[in-house]
Amino acid sequence: MHKLSKYLLCGFIAISCFIGSTSHAQDKGEKLVFTSISVSARSQLKNFINNVQSASGTFEQSQVVLGWGAAEGQTLNTSDLQKGEFVFERPGKFAWIVKEPLEQQIVSDGSVLLQYDPDLLQVTERDVKKAIGTSPASILFGNSKIETSFKLENLPEKEGWIRARPKQSDSGMKYIDIHFIDGMPTELLIMDSFDKTTSIKFTSIKEGNPLGASAFKLKDIPQNVDRVKL
Repeated sequence: MHKLSKYLLCGFIAISCFIGSTSHAQDKGEKLVFTSISVSARSQLKNFINNVQSASGTFEQSQVVLGWGAAEGQTLNTSDLQKGEFVFERPGKFAWIVKEPLEQQIVSDGSVLLQYDPDLLQVTERDVKKAIGTSPASILFGNSKIETSFKLENLPEKEGWIRARPKQSDSGMKYIDIHFIDGMPTELLIMDSFDKTTSIKFTSIKEGNPLGASAFKLKDIPQNVDRVKL
C-alpha cells in the first residue's frame, strides 16, 4: 500500500483574508465575503466545510523535515514525492488519483470506498465511514461535524494555519495542520504517531465537479484483478 493510503485514510505562505461579518454569514450558511477584517483560519476551515460543496484540483505529497533550521520544510527524498489530482462532492464522495510515480486510484461514492493498486492488481473495498474515520479525508471531503472527531487549535504564531487534533487516541496521527489562502486549503501537514510529517500541497483548486458522478468510479481496471472486501 502506498503512503498516500496510509495518511489519507488512517487517519491549507499565509496572507490576510478579509470579511465583513463572519459570524452572521456562517449562521445563515452563506459564503464568507472578503472585505476589511482578517478572517481566522478557523473561520476559513468551517466556511470551506459548510459552503464548498464540491471542488477539484491537483496535489503533491511528500515526507518533510520540520524544525530543523535550513532543512525545515524540505522533502526528505524525491522518490517519496507523489503527484496527482482529486475531486470531491460532499458528503463523502471523492476521487484521489495518484499519477506519479506509481498509479493509484481511491474513489468513494459516499457509501463504499474502492482502492485500486495496479502494482498489486488488487481492488480493496471498504465502508466509507469506517475507512475515513478521523483522517485528513474526513476534513477535506466529509460533513460539517468536524469538531465531533477533532479538537481545533488556533496557531497564532503561524498565520493562516489551524491545527486539528484527533480525539481518538488510536487514529495513527498526532495532529493535522491546515493552511488556508482565500478560503481554500493550500497545504496539510500530517504528524503521525511516529513523529514523521507528511506534506500534501494543493494547487489549481476550483469549486465544482466538472465530471459529475463518473468522477467517483474506478477507471481502466483489468478484468483479472483480485477484489478484497474489508
